[in-house]
Amino acid sequence: MHKVRWKREVREGGGTVLKKQIKTGCTSHSTRSHTQVHTQSVLCFFGGTMASTTSGDVLPTGCRIFTSIPDVFFIPEFVIGGLVWILVASTRISPENPLGWVMFASIFCFVVTTLWFFIFLCGANQSSVWPSLDVGYHFVAVVFYLSAAVDLAYITILKGSLTTLPPENLKIYRLDIAAVVMSYLATLLYFLHAIFSAMRWKTS
Repeated sequence: MHKVRWKREVREGGGTVLKKQIKTGCTSHSTRSHTQVHTQSVLCFFGGTMASTTSGDVLPTGCRIFTSIPDVFFIPEFVIGGLVWILVASTRISPENPLGWVMFASIFCFVVTTLWFFIFLCGANQSSVWPSLDVGYHFVAVVFYLSAAVDLAYITILKGSLTTLPPENLKIYRLDIAAVVMSYLATLLYFLHAIFSAMRWKTS
């Protein structure tokens, strides 16, 4: 409510003047409080909507995996991992030990990564256990690929230590070099995927 007060002022020359004063402090305070409450309600409403939209999924699904880290690594892992076992298979897998392990590790990671990719793409990764499963699998893939890369590099060094290489063996030697490069690159990709997956798991 407005409060009206009359104030008498004495002017020079002996005259008096009455002035009307209107106090609106209570009304202003009430209006300001109402505005603040209304603003906070609006902010809480939009804040809750945004939070529910952004954190509704446990992990990215559908086309969002192509724009989110670390899921964007699926494609290069698929391509480079496939090149590893294709190149090793082109060398006729000789010697069988340890190249047999290299073939197993690379094909295993290739198949599981392909399965993982389609699980994420179809949205079947919304269980609460999937963040930890994602971290666990990619750390296993790092161990597999690192051991395979070391074994493959060792065999390639032994082949290169020969003084003379027939043309056929020279071709195999070059394929081994390419496979070594691809295997270490795949190890790096899986390592980055594992680290970023662990960070996402900790913040989820």
